[in-house]
Amino acid sequence: MIKVSAALIWQQFDDGNKKFLICRRPKNKARGLLWEFVGGKNEQGETPKQALIRECREELCIDIQPKGIFEHIYHEYPDTSVDLTVFNAEIIGGNITPTEHCEYRWIRPCEIPDFPFCPADREILTKLMKEDHSAYLHIQPETVALGATAITVPKNGFGALPIQRVSDDYACLLLQKAYNAGITFYDTARAYSDSERKIGLALSHVRNKIFIATKTAATNRDDFFKDLETSLENLKTDHIDIYQFHNPEFCPKPGDGSGLYEAMLEARKASKIRYIGITNHRLHVAKEAVESGLYDTLQFPFCYLATEKEHELARLCKEKNIGFIAMKGLSGGLITNARAAYAYIAQFDNILPIWGIQKECELDDFLTFAKEQPTYDGILKETVESDRKELVGSFCRGCGYCMPCPSEIEINNCARMSQLIRRSPSANWLTPQWQEKMSYIENCIGCGKCSSACPYGLDTPALLKRNLEDYKNIVSGKTKI
Repeated sequence: MIKVSAALIWQQFDDGNKKFLICRRPKNKARGLLWEFVGGKNEQGETPKQALIRECREELCIDIQPKGIFEHIYHEYPDTSVDLTVFNAEIIGGNITPTEHCEYRWIRPCEIPDFPFCPADREILTKLMKEDHSAYLHIQPETVALGATAITVPKNGFGALPIQRVSDDYACLLLQKAYNAGITFYDTARAYSDSERKIGLALSHVRNKIFIATKTAATNRDDFFKDLETSLENLKTDHIDIYQFHNPEFCPKPGDGSGLYEAMLEARKASKIRYIGITNHRLHVAKEAVESGLYDTLQFPFCYLATEKEHELARLCKEKNIGFIAMKGLSGGLITNARAAYAYIAQFDNILPIWGIQKECELDDFLTFAKEQPTYDGILKETVESDRKELVGSFCRGCGYCMPCPSEIEINNCARMSQLIRRSPSANWLTPQWQEKMSYIENCIGCGKCSSACPYGLDTPALLKRNLEDYKNIVSGKTKI
């Protein structure tokens, strides 16, 4: 049996995250290209700590200070047995220069699933993720009351649209971690494929401790009740807390001929729903809904790029005692500073933001913000002001209501490529696949369907052409980013 010492080296970063160091084994060694903790075999006469100090100097050219033992395990490989002691440690000198590994990274515990590790490290990694989870328990966040409803929840809602893109197991991990950390408001929709079913799968055992909002895009009474019964079955519940009309082109009202609002009243009388809500991207429809007095809640896009008109809408909801649920808090991905986004919305005591969660590290960010309560001042305020100068105006929010396009243009991304390519790793948008997708803009037939469907009144064909011209200049090197 080989005695091995390894270092769990932690470092605090300027973005507020605490990360640990991992290294990648070279391709030509056993377990090549797998990730591991720095360390190695104890030589004769060495203590485990002495061996670890030597290994870090030899492998990374750094001096470390080993601290307490994080974990001690035994592992059987086909070719050897390992007696592994892992120490918490910190760097006290030198600059990281790998001499044996081909790569190194600083990662958060929530990013562990993204890296293939050596089998001997798996128990260590499981413990890291478990302890990372427990760090969020017993958080006492700010709460928000949704208008005149009896719903008061922590000011962190879970937007469940993105979980339709992950497996059942991973969705359950996210949803249950969110619940265990204190999140009690979950927003989904009949249109989000299997999102409702995953919420039912993960949270039906705590149904009486959470609030569920879902939506119907039905345009008549029969489809309304068909959607409602499907949602109840998927969510494994006998009632929905807030049932919302999903972005209708008009504000449903009694006697308008659609039968939709009457269906809401009927469902509420039957105790299948508690409150009546509406979601929208059209300011005039949203304002009409609030002023009508017919709705308990409004869900509307709101973030630090909001104009004075959106702020007026938020104030109107407060005045009328209507719950305001904020979607698109990161503006469909254009906002890349989640801390600034959280701090900005936290200023408004009547707004409940719902954050679209697809990855555990995204959830961890918002749980951390709820715990730390970042203040909207200083650097965060400067970030917001800078972004507003760059982004406020005629930009695509990526809502997707213009889709599908008869020319197969992926409008909801192509029409905002100039922002996406500058606000996230540009290489992701310069692949041959994306160059082909952008080229489809040249096939635009000018039918106008996208413009007529845009809830923000954008001249979408013109916006697409501007983005294509900018993209071509970037690809050719004429424009540097």
